[in-house]
Amino acid sequence: MMSVFSVDRGQGLGLVGESGSGKTVKGFSIMGLVDAPGRVVGGQIQFQGEDLVGVSPKRWQKLRGNQISMFSKIR
Repeated sequence: MMSVFSVDRGQGLGLVGESGSGKTVKGFSIMGLVDAPGRVVGGQIQFQGEDLVGVSPKRWQKLRGNQISMFSKIR
C-alpha cells in the first residue's frame, strides 16, 4: 500500500487507526527499523532530498533521534 506524507520542518505527523491497521509497521519502515525478513520492497522514503531506503546503519545512527524520531503510545 502506497502512502505519501509531507511534513514541514518543525512539524510532526501522527498516524491514527484501528489496532492492527499497520501504523507501527509503517512507522518502523519510515525509521528503517523493520527486522528481517521484512523490508521495503518498492518506492522511496525521502528525507530532505535523500532516499533513505538502503542507507547504511551508520547513516541511520546519525538521523535517528537527531533529525527523525517516533514514539508509540503504550497503554
